[in-house]
Amino acid sequence: MKKVKKIFTMVLTLWMLIPSMIARAATNDALVESLKEDESLKSIHATVTYEDNLIELEYNMPESNYKELVFSYDGNVIEYRKEEVKNYEEAAMSTSYMLYATKLMQAALELNGYTEEQIQTFFQTEGNELIYDVNGMEIKELGDSKEYKSEDETMTITFIPMSIKIDVSKANLNSSTDHPKEATSTTIEDVVTYLENDENFRKYESDGQLRYTNDIYLNDDNIEIDYTYYTDHYYRASIPCENDILTYETGEINNYDEAEEALTHYFFIDFMMSNALKLNGYTSEDIQKYFENEENTLNYETNGIEIKELGEEKSFSDDQGSTLTISKMSVKIDLARANLGKKEYKMIQGDGQKVDKTMAFEFDMDYDTFMSEGKVYVDDKEVSKEYYELSKGSTIVTFKSNYIKTLGNGNHTFKAVVNDGETTATFTVNKTNNPQTGDFIHKNILMLGICFTGLLGAGIYLKKKSRN
Repeated sequence: MKKVKKIFTMVLTLWMLIPSMIARAATNDALVESLKEDESLKSIHATVTYEDNLIELEYNMPESNYKELVFSYDGNVIEYRKEEVKNYEEAAMSTSYMLYATKLMQAALELNGYTEEQIQTFFQTEGNELIYDVNGMEIKELGDSKEYKSEDETMTITFIPMSIKIDVSKANLNSSTDHPKEATSTTIEDVVTYLENDENFRKYESDGQLRYTNDIYLNDDNIEIDYTYYTDHYYRASIPCENDILTYETGEINNYDEAEEALTHYFFIDFMMSNALKLNGYTSEDIQKYFENEENTLNYETNGIEIKELGEEKSFSDDQGSTLTISKMSVKIDLARANLGKKEYKMIQGDGQKVDKTMAFEFDMDYDTFMSEGKVYVDDKEVSKEYYELSKGSTIVTFKSNYIKTLGNGNHTFKAVVNDGETTATFTVNKTNNPQTGDFIHKNILMLGICFTGLLGAGIYLKKKSRN
């Protein structure tokens, strides 16, 4: 099964052409310390060093190798036979078949009443290494052994042509060829179910190094076993980082090994950028949410981060069928300035409120940060600090009555802003129609004055008329 690796998902976009956030803590030394404490890097036993303006990372990554085995069966009898192989890969596959055939045999023996210790003792006894045509089990050597080396000559397998035949209903360790240990009704289905529920079969280690995960199931007249084994693969990346600026450019990629080396560097740069952003105030959720946005693709040149694709993607395969798809890239990260643009802080209380005489908003910005750099806007106009009070909540803005009086009835917008982000809300002013006492007295005095003036004018007019 081909294994396809895609390049560098941690990529950015051009649409956020905004000023950078204020630097907080990301420096060469701070980044290295952050990488050393990164739980993901700890889980792969990575080591991080910084010397001569180079950040070096090394780790062993378990590499998975998937295989599929198919055992034919007839009734309750399983058979496998291999007389000849042509190369190391075929010898390795045949060895795997024999290994799993013995696991099927062991499962049948356990179902037929034997303990794991009894089975192990029996096969460790001299003369019982191979059993020929007895007790429901037939294991035969079909020829001389032969060694096969891997292409890089680092591995050797000794192949012995063999056949194996197991009647799971009769398999036993007694010497008699006529009678199993006790009557049994074990079937192929029983063996498969038994191994499906055996945690030691499904996941186990070999020699403390190779790690296996197994799946087993019936498929028509076959038992199918899918297994994945993991081998450690050593990786190393060396990335220049001077004066708090990290730089890297892919060299020429001509083959699978060079593609793998470039991919390893991308992998670590991904961690470096993520940790720089965290040092500059972003959470893991902020970063994940940002890079899940489909618009945040390659070729980004702002906010302290420059990522450029230098050519089209190319695919490279190794002899095992693994494929890497990768493109050349250049990366430059100003650690102190690296940011994702404006963050959307959460509005906790106040959004959608109806306002008459009081108005307050609570949001999840840091209180001390807002005290030093925060600004408040209503209807996109900055509100002077004399018109509101701040309190801890996370952060709570409470407007004073003399400001609320200036707002007309209807819908309005609220916005709180710090250097690295903002939060917004809407509210509706719905003041009562009863005028204030002072306004009432003022308006009534004015009306009385108007009425009095009118009456006075009318009286003068009538007097003049009566004289005439």
